Amino acid sequence: MRGPLNRTDTGGRSHALALGATYPYWTALPYRELPVAQRPASRSYDVVIVGAGLTGALAAEALSDGRRSVLVVDRRMPLAGSTSASAALILSELDAPLTALSASIGQERAERLWHRSATAVEKLLSLIARLGIDCGLSTRKSLYLAGDRMDAEAMAAEARARNLTGLRSQFIPRDALMAQYGIDRPAALLSSMAAALNPVQLTAGLLAAVARRGGEIVANTEVLDARQSGGRIHLLTSDGDFLSAGHVIFCTGYDIPDGLQPHESQIMSTWAIASEAGCARPRWLDATLLREASAHGLHIRTTPDGRILARGEEEPDPFAYHAPDKLAEKTARLADRVSTLIGMDIGKPEHAWSGAFGTTPLGLPVIGEIPGLPQAWAILGYGSNGMTFSQIAADIVLAAIHGRDDPDAMLFSYPEGSLNRMPA
Repeated sequence: MRGPLNRTDTGGRSHALALGATYPYWTALPYRELPVAQRPASRSYDVVIVGAGLTGALAAEALSDGRRSVLVVDRRMPLAGSTSASAALILSELDAPLTALSASIGQERAERLWHRSATAVEKLLSLIARLGIDCGLSTRKSLYLAGDRMDAEAMAAEARARNLTGLRSQFIPRDALMAQYGIDRPAALLSSMAAALNPVQLTAGLLAAVARRGGEIVANTEVLDARQSGGRIHLLTSDGDFLSAGHVIFCTGYDIPDGLQPHESQIMSTWAIASEAGCARPRWLDATLLREASAHGLHIRTTPDGRILARGEEEPDPFAYHAPDKLAEKTARLADRVSTLIGMDIGKPEHAWSGAFGTTPLGLPVIGEIPGLPQAWAILGYGSNGMTFSQIAADIVLAAIHGRDDPDAMLFSYPEGSLNRMPA
């Protein structure tokens, strides 16, 4: 049995500054309209998914296969949380380098995690193609630049480790990096398993597929309480409804209910910008995701209409992203960093926004059954690989509900004694 689920409202929302737009870039673009209700049509479901962002949409799509009734419920409107604030870089590379991860958890486990991430990217791209979702998807290369967290020697060691386990990665020394990309850094790693897309359009497409199969989508309804008895999970909503489910999956992004957040996790603030359409940029950037191994983070991509979109300037403060003065300062710095790095002035950002994301010491997600609450699952996609981890989570939870073992499930499950507290 488990008691009330109270949220600490620090993450998962975007805060924007009036720099020509007061919202994340993706929300300015058209996306598929969804059939959204304000109350559930039933009181009993096979699966209830809490959260109508990308993570919840992927889980719902996997589970709405005609074998069970599925309800997706969100305390906001669908797509309104951290999904809309995402930079939407689809990466097979984990936040933790393979060499560092091997030193922390062992080479065999680290290699399994990296290979599973690469497989997840392939599966996600295949799913988008199979469902015919128009979300601006384009495959890219990934260029990872040396920074204050990895020097040239560490980059060379990382390239060797990746290639030895079959994860192809090219080490690029300073001279070649300058000649090919015009970037003055000690070294870089070039990989091919990456992509970029529109996260709002993708999520809307997934939820539309769920609705076509009979799944329900309910907005502006919060799950306040979850208890297990009689082989069912019993939920209390903010509308006073009592729901019963065979399984519940919490996909609330970084807006995590108290009692579900592992004690080693941390909420970070981050900032993002999108330039004007058709801004000055090197031609290679349209085919490449650009990242930097730095403490403050830098992720750069382009959009189909020729904008540069960048995210970074992270701070270990769950509330900093709310401050308007921080937003002005951080987004101006982001624009300067991007312009300096690529050697071209990208101009004043047309869109600027901020948000929060979660992280763990190893940058890995938590995916698993909640300790003390059988048949209830949490998908907490920490780090910069949230979309990749969401695909992994959908596969793991689907296998468990079908009574199958996923060989990598234990790599992501709640560590013993890892919850901050158990609700009363």
